[in-house]
Order: sequence, then structure tokens, then C-alpha cells
Amino acid sequence: EMVKYAGLDKKVTFVKNTAEEAIRKFNDKFDLVFIDHAKKRYFPDLLLLEENKLLEIGAVIFADNVGLFAEDMVDYFEHVRNPSLYSSTNIGSHLEYRNNIYDAVEISIKVKD
Repeated sequence: EMVKYAGLDKKVTFVKNTAEEAIRKFNDKFDLVFIDHAKKRYFPDLLLLEENKLLEIGAVIFADNVGLFAEDMVDYFEHVRNPSLYSSTNIGSHLEYRNNIYDAVEISIKVKD
């Protein structure tokens, strides 16, 4: 309903599947990917996107909750912080409605195949 309210219903498609299953079915490249699912799947699913050549140069990868689950993000961070592949920024914050719990997002821009 929010997508429709925002007038984006002709531009946004919801896919009901696991990320791994959905990625294998996509054919078109992405210029934006929002990652917010099982934290231990961030890195394998990003690799799957890359292997299937689904990321445009300049694609933005927005990974949520990487501060809260930093211990699960080590391989992901190492990969997206490789300057020959991505330009990445980590933005720290706190959980919404919980100012006492640190969290962060990692925003990465693909610079090379």
C-alpha cells in the first residue's frame, strides 16, 4: 500500500521468494539493491548477484543493520571495502525507537566488474 501511495506501483515489483532463489531467476541488471534479510546471507547473495552479472557499474548496494550484526559481516565488509570493486561508506546510527543500541548501514557503489 505504501508503494502505491507513493506512486511507485508501476516501478516497484515485490518478489516473494528467498533471495538466493530470486537472484537465480533475474535477467535484468540492477542499479540499486537493498539488502535486509538473514545477515549471514548478505555476502553469499552479493556474490551470487555478481556471478550472475546482475549489478551495473555504478550500482548502489545498501546493506542494513551491519552495525548490529558486525560479527556476521566480516567477509561482506572485506569484499565491499575492496577499492578495486566498490567504493563503500559505513554510516553509524542507532536502532529506530532504541537510542541505546548502535547500528549502521553500509552503502557501496560498484566501480568495476
